[in-house]
Amino acid sequence: MQQAALFSDDDRKAPSICDCCGAKIVEYKHSFNQSLANSLYKLYLQHGATNISKIGLTAIQWTNFQKLKYWGLVQKAEREDKTNIGGVWKLTKTGTDFVEKGTSIQKNVWSYRGKAVNQEGNAVFFLELHEAYMRKKPDYSGDAKPHTDNF
Repeated sequence: MQQAALFSDDDRKAPSICDCCGAKIVEYKHSFNQSLANSLYKLYLQHGATNISKIGLTAIQWTNFQKLKYWGLVQKAEREDKTNIGGVWKLTKTGTDFVEKGTSIQKNVWSYRGKAVNQEGNAVFFLELHEAYMRKKPDYSGDAKPHTDNF
């Protein structure tokens, strides 16, 4: 059985290639999601710079953790000489405000060679995405009222 292609070969555009280094010249789109919100919260609970290998990230959270920097929510911890401390990250003021004060970020960010180049999309809030704060079925059923209108 053969799988149908989403795009024909004619629809695909090859990425531009840098003449100097041969790297692809392409931007990548990232969306803020529940997994990123939960990763951010695990770092927030540490109250300072922490090696993220010690905060209980899942494999998916570990792989995607660095994307939080595109929204300016985290940054690598540095020594006094401004060199990075391997694996150690900390929340920025923006990240702390996002968790504690309910400030918003845009849903999507575009990156190019590890740097954010554009943000777009609707505003998202930490409490909308973090699992500890998300409303679940018992929350909704507790808000329910019997319908009293007779047709």
